[in-house]
Amino acid sequence: MNRKSVLVSISVGLLLVIFVTVNTFVIHRVLAGEKKLETVSVKKETFEDLHSYEGLLVPQDEEVVYYEKSKGDISAFLVSEGEEVSVGTALFEYEAENDVNVSDLKAEENKVETEIDVLDDQLDDLSSQASTIQLNSELNEEERIQLLLGIDEQIRETEYKKRLAELEGKELDRKIQEAESSDVEREVESSLKGIVAELNRTPENGEAVAKVLSNELAVQGSVSELDLPLLSVDQEVTIKAPAYPGQSLTGRITLIENRPYTIEEGTSYFNFTVLMEGTNEMKEGTHVMIEVPLHQNVDAPVVPEESIIMKDDKSYVVVVEKDKLELRTIETGRSKENAVEVISGLNVEENVLKRPREEFTELLSENKENDPETKG
Repeated sequence: MNRKSVLVSISVGLLLVIFVTVNTFVIHRVLAGEKKLETVSVKKETFEDLHSYEGLLVPQDEEVVYYEKSKGDISAFLVSEGEEVSVGTALFEYEAENDVNVSDLKAEENKVETEIDVLDDQLDDLSSQASTIQLNSELNEEERIQLLLGIDEQIRETEYKKRLAELEGKELDRKIQEAESSDVEREVESSLKGIVAELNRTPENGEAVAKVLSNELAVQGSVSELDLPLLSVDQEVTIKAPAYPGQSLTGRITLIENRPYTIEEGTSYFNFTVLMEGTNEMKEGTHVMIEVPLHQNVDAPVVPEESIIMKDDKSYVVVVEKDKLELRTIETGRSKENAVEVISGLNVEENVLKRPREEFTELLSENKENDPETKG
């Protein structure tokens, strides 16, 4: 290498050192100014996109009971339309093939029980007579034996009558229980607590006889095939009704039907069901809006818009950590009342400059470009 080349290399090196030194000095001046400015702590917010669907409050469950001709004709309706019923309430009953009068059976049973009581009294009286004969000293042995044999014969006859009466009583009791059981089996009961909505008093075989609607309400919503993939069972939703301003309820999707209930202009629509949590004043038939949160980012870091420096389609913040300042690239998302969602590059509770200077970004960019480590 000749002397001229050496001088050129030395000159370039000195210029580079002078350039870096000057820029570093300027950067430190800017940093010193920044350190006097206000900082803010990175807070957290939940961001979500809301999709709304129309819905209607309907009974949560319904029970429809159908007529079975094989069980016979309906002999009586035991409830009326609009009547409130509980689980186990008899709705109607079928006519028995051979009606048995339970009252007559019970009357006969009472007569038999009375007869048994009379026979018991007779047995007590015969036993008392036998004791008297045994103690009667005026009777000789032969007379005593003859009298006792007569008493024994009467006791055997009375005990036989009592056994027959007891058997008859058991048979009557069996018939009564059988008849009462038959009455219960002929009754058709409700499995819901609710209101009798419909009664068909002249049903054909297989037709509905009674419809019971539960007192508990649910929301029936409607969704198009385009939005159907956005919904899922057990998804949490919010329910609001224009008729009840200021009120909102939380619920969960419990059912999404597989078949469309209608097709309009080439688009299929499906019903879905939402069960509401807690109590509310809303009535059956109330129209509601079902808000479904999508694309949720729970507890996302957020910073004020003024804390973000935009340069060359990139977003930066100045992170403050003890006595050091760090320019950091971040990826931003949605905004909410001056709070900007930070998707990556920043953590909750870090501190950033509230109003950073754009010059800081420019100087740091120049510094990185001239940093030997950056150049590699």
